[in-house]
Amino acid sequence: MLFDSRIKAVSSGWYTAHSFATDEFSSFESYDIDDWDGYGAKPITADTIKAARSFRHLFYQDIPPVDIAPGADGTIGFEWRLGVSDNLTRILIDVGPGGRVFARRIDEQSHVTVFSPTRVETGARQLLREIFPS
Repeated sequence: MLFDSRIKAVSSGWYTAHSFATDEFSSFESYDIDDWDGYGAKPITADTIKAARSFRHLFYQDIPPVDIAPGADGTIGFEWRLGVSDNLTRILIDVGPGGRVFARRIDEQSHVTVFSPTRVETGARQLLREIFPS
């Protein structure tokens, strides 16, 4: 067998330079088709996954843990539930194609605050600081 410099030994396994690391977004790559949920969902594009990964990299240490899920509208949703069941605030942020970011807060009295739409590469960092002040 010839030695291929692109193949490296890692622990007990092998990977190639073309292998992709798995993360919380890897499973969404299979949702790149119409109707992936059987109810008419729009595809989650590679562009949207890339934007969601970039958005996730903007999180700083003080941001609480988040749930991440694919959206039927072709977005990737980030959801925070803060507080306890009687006094729960929800933060919902959707990242879509072109790096568009839509955010809203639903407080314990069910009042909804809609934040101005922005983009991952331009205003998302400031949006996170506004929603999660340190």
